[in-house]
Amino acid sequence: MIEKYIHRIGVDWGSTSFRAYLFDQNIKLVDSRSSNNGIKSVISNEFEQCLFDLIGDWLSEDSIVLFSGMITSRSGWIETPYLELPTKLDRLLAQSVKRRIRKVNMCFLPGLSQTQPRADVIRGEELQLVGASQHSDHVMVIMPGTHSKWAHISAGTVTAFQTIVTGELFDVLLKQTLVGQLASSKALHTPTFTQAVVRGYESSTIISELFHARSGVLLNELAADHVHSYVSGLLIGNEIREGLSLQQTNSVAAINTMLIGSDELCNRYELAFKALNLQCTKSASQTTSAAFAALLATYKP
Repeated sequence: MIEKYIHRIGVDWGSTSFRAYLFDQNIKLVDSRSSNNGIKSVISNEFEQCLFDLIGDWLSEDSIVLFSGMITSRSGWIETPYLELPTKLDRLLAQSVKRRIRKVNMCFLPGLSQTQPRADVIRGEELQLVGASQHSDHVMVIMPGTHSKWAHISAGTVTAFQTIVTGELFDVLLKQTLVGQLASSKALHTPTFTQAVVRGYESSTIISELFHARSGVLLNELAADHVHSYVSGLLIGNEIREGLSLQQTNSVAAINTMLIGSDELCNRYELAFKALNLQCTKSASQTTSAAFAALLATYKP
């Protein structure tokens, strides 16, 4: 039974998943829930009803709920603006959109944007940046995924970020092109992966290199069950090359580089960094809840 005084909640609501974190009056995490009820699965945009179905027993009059993720996008419940870089992470609450719904205080956090060197946006990952900033004053945060994000934080200020569509490109290549058609296994073959990482990092002809995933199999230079590892390594190696261009120095050792994401993806990126003789650390798994705790601690209705 949840005590009535427990009414501070953080909700990370993405396209395909829902995660909620419950905190007590001392901003201590006491419970969490997750489901596959991402915004894409919510029928007729009934977000309010979906929320109360999922965590209604946590909610009471004057509860405080912070929302982050695609729920705050144009496709979500309440669209919030983007904060243009450079911006301090403590502005997220100040620039949020607040609503009082069913006597519950709801706060929808903004995303981040930049126009140079090209238009780019972050929607949801800003929460991970808050969590990362709790561990380091000067950090490059790497968030692998469908659209990988690389962001630089200095003294609580996001100074630059970059989106690299590694995951989406990988999925398309393996499932919808002749390049990945001959792949016969998803199992990671470490030697093939690490060699491809180095090739992807060093190559200036990444598009041509990708075709080796087909020609290499046809000419018996690459095993069909290693294609998955080859394409993954090639793309991740090239991503690391692009991502490190955000830094003002060529040495990754000059800055704390932190991986945030699923264990499977972060382990693969960590292996890629090792193949390139570069240093990185993996964040603690509670980064999201730590971010919500930090924001709730300073929340003012």
